[in-house]
Amino acid sequence: MARSAGWMPPNCGRQFANTNQWHSCHVESVDDKFARKPAHLRKTLDYLMTRLGEIGPVRMDAGGV
Repeated sequence: MARSAGWMPPNCGRQFANTNQWHSCHVESVDDKFARKPAHLRKTLDYLMTRLGEIGPVRMDAGGV
């Protein structure tokens, strides 16, 4: 069964599963997002992303509200 490409809002171009899904179009890099945070938080994120990546494909967007 073919899977739908999903919905891409015209303002940010990110892909979502549901049409008109709530999101913020503000996109910020992960490095920029964590530049203002304690280093242990970024290390924790990197660890979690590595573990999740072992299970299957993972995509992360660092946005803001």
